[in-house]
Amino acid sequence: MSKRNELSKAKSDKGLTVKQEKFLLLYPEKLNVYRTAEAVGISKSNIVRDIQKDSPFGIAVRKLAAELENDPRFNKAGSIAALYEMEDNINNDPELEPAVKYRLLLDIRKEINKMIDGNIASQKKVVEKKNITLNGTYDFTKLPEAQETKTIDISHKELD
Repeated sequence: MSKRNELSKAKSDKGLTVKQEKFLLLYPEKLNVYRTAEAVGISKSNIVRDIQKDSPFGIAVRKLAAELENDPRFNKAGSIAALYEMEDNINNDPELEPAVKYRLLLDIRKEINKMIDGNIASQKKVVEKKNITLNGTYDFTKLPEAQETKTIDISHKELD
């Protein structure tokens, strides 16, 4: 049997190969395109190109990525909740030595504070641009007086 026949048999009714289906199943666990491609045996050099195509595989990967963005386990609130849960587990673990326990609790608290302040978590920033026109004249024919500070009146007009 030729390689072409094997490839056509490997395609499912969705238009995906067996490796592509495995990729879609494994990606939510790894959350890394290159590591997932390596794990299922897809060439790293081709994976980005395949995802960007308007093929069934590319469409499925982009749809999966959009679904993962809306998953509460992968957003800021879900991450903070997971850190609070870890903090509770460490507090309730009697086998941890106090020094180790307090160090872990401090590290978790630092991460929570960073995420609440938005240092690590993704944010949407709105940038507003304003154009300001400055009109004024300056007389370069006269020498400035060194001892006296002068104010130049500059009129401006804000544009919408």
